[in-house]
Amino acid sequence: MPQVITPYIHGMPGIGKSEIIAQLAEKRDIASLDFRLSTIESSDVRGIPTPDHTSGSSRWLPPETIPFEAFADLPVPGDPKKRKFKDGGILFLDEFNRARFDVLQAAFQLVLDRRVGLHKILENWFVVCAGNLGEADKTEVTEITDSALNNRFIHFFIDERGIFDCWVEWAEGEGKVNHDVIGYLRSTPSAIYTEVKENDVIFCTPRSWTKFGQLLDQNSDMNPIEVTNILGPHIIGAASVSFISFLKEKSKIKPEDVLFKYEKFAAQIKKLPRDRIYSISTEIVAYIKDKSKTKFITKELLMNFHKFTTEDLDKDHMIAIYKALSDVNVIVEGKGKEKEKTVEFMDPYLDNFPDMNDLIADILYKSRDNANKK
Repeated sequence: MPQVITPYIHGMPGIGKSEIIAQLAEKRDIASLDFRLSTIESSDVRGIPTPDHTSGSSRWLPPETIPFEAFADLPVPGDPKKRKFKDGGILFLDEFNRARFDVLQAAFQLVLDRRVGLHKILENWFVVCAGNLGEADKTEVTEITDSALNNRFIHFFIDERGIFDCWVEWAEGEGKVNHDVIGYLRSTPSAIYTEVKENDVIFCTPRSWTKFGQLLDQNSDMNPIEVTNILGPHIIGAASVSFISFLKEKSKIKPEDVLFKYEKFAAQIKKLPRDRIYSISTEIVAYIKDKSKTKFITKELLMNFHKFTTEDLDKDHMIAIYKALSDVNVIVEGKGKEKEKTVEFMDPYLDNFPDMNDLIADILYKSRDNANKK
């Protein structure tokens, strides 16, 4: 079915616009091509003219990086699955409003007519555009005042105030972001995106936190406080100071203390602020994932986990840790000839505390009803 209207995603830099498209393509099992219009020449879209001596005229040679009909049998550049253009995909025109004027003119035709000159885009390719906000995020942009073009878009605005929950869900799952970064941001959600001020070079975005977490993982043999002291100010700016304070506070109670020595630390845990208790729950999830290949689950551990989640976490945080662990496989003792088996962590927990089944279901239903009311 031919594309009727082109989505345009508006959002601040580093908020995840390109990641949304990449994830969408992956879930649909189709290819994606990411064109950063601010970094290319008009010839990268339009092609170049060449003389045709036979006809005494010129012809345009289009770039082989765009899914034109003439290139249906060519492989999609950079596609890990070696798909061909004829298999379809998403053509993502990012930084649309930061492109030079001549590049914009070429991109306009792609959006308006799904073609450049005589060369048409394959029907099974979906064009998506994205751009920054301009004055709102201190980005220099080319103002698009063409009403005909704007009318061809369906406009989506990503609100940074609502990005936290989506980012954390991704970070704890397929993003596999460093658990200290997740723990800190859970305790200080406002730090995930700092307002861009005039002349700012360094400011926090979900992208900068993701990159910073990757650096911590790549230097796991170093003390994370030392890594933060050296690199933090250059990536997460002023947030590096409070991140170091978080790391120092974190070292006082470890996830092992909760899971194996809960009674010893129970009184101390109950005196902690709510955000620190929640960050401990994030560390517990990371610890269980790290140990999932070993046979470490015991009744004592499950009892300590139960006490911590039911006595120290509010209902929202309790459900969050249960949900995070619901798809984590662990090794437990088997029965009969089966010495050990692999199960989801929540299975042995609910076997030992069956009353929690109804409680968890009740909380989930109430949470769903409250969401529907909003």
